[in-house]
Amino acid sequence: MLTGGDVVLFAVASPLSWDVLGVLTRLGCTVAVAIDNRGGDGAAVEADPLPGVVGLDAIEARHLALPVVVPLATPGFRLLAVDHARQLGFSSFPPVVDPSAVVDPSAELGSAVLVGAGAVVAARATLADGVFVNRSASVGHHCQLDRYVAVGPGAVLAGVVRVEAGAFIGAGAVVAPGRRVGPNSVVGAGAVVVDDVEANTVVVGNPARVLRAGIIGHGDVSV
Repeated sequence: MLTGGDVVLFAVASPLSWDVLGVLTRLGCTVAVAIDNRGGDGAAVEADPLPGVVGLDAIEARHLALPVVVPLATPGFRLLAVDHARQLGFSSFPPVVDPSAVVDPSAELGSAVLVGAGAVVAARATLADGVFVNRSASVGHHCQLDRYVAVGPGAVLAGVVRVEAGAFIGAGAVVAPGRRVGPNSVVGAGAVVVDDVEANTVVVGNPARVLRAGIIGHGDVSV
C-alpha cells in the first residue's frame, strides 16, 4: 500500500490525473515525474494538463525504482499503460487508497489498484490487479472485482457481486446483490442491474436492459 514518498505518474493525458494528484497529495506523496507515454515531448496532453508533464525521453534511471500510479479510468487503457510502464523498466505498482476511503481490513487489493476519495470497500471484497474504484463508490461485502474493472463515481455494488475483467460500471449505477457483470461489459450511468449482464454488452436504465451487444469494451478497447 502506498503511504507517501516520491512517485511516478504515468499516462497523464486524462484530466482524471488531477483527481489522482489530489489522492497522492493527501497521502503525503510527491510526484517526481509526470509522464505522457504517447510519445513526443509531453506537449500533446489533453485539456487542463498537469504542470511539468514530460515525454518518455525524460525518464531517468532513478525514476525506474519509484512506485508508479496510472491515472486512467478506462480498463483497457489502464492495462495498456501498466504494460507499457513495465516494458520501460518500471516494476512497482502498489495499491493506492485515498485517506478518506474506508477499506475493510479483510479486503484484498492487488497491484495497481486505485481507490478514490470517499469510497468504501467492504468486508472480504477482492479487488484484483488494476481495479479502479472512483470517488464515493461503494463495493459491498464479498464482492469480487476481476482485473482492471472500473467502478464509476457514486456507483453501488451490493454484496456478493462479481464483476469480471475489463467491465466498466458507470457513475451512480447500482448492481443488486449476487449479480454477475460479464467481462468487457459496460453498465451505463445510473443503471440498476437486477439480472446478470453478459460479456461485451452495454446495459442502461432502470431496470437495466441491453442497449448494445458485441462491443469490444469501454472505449473500444478490451482487457
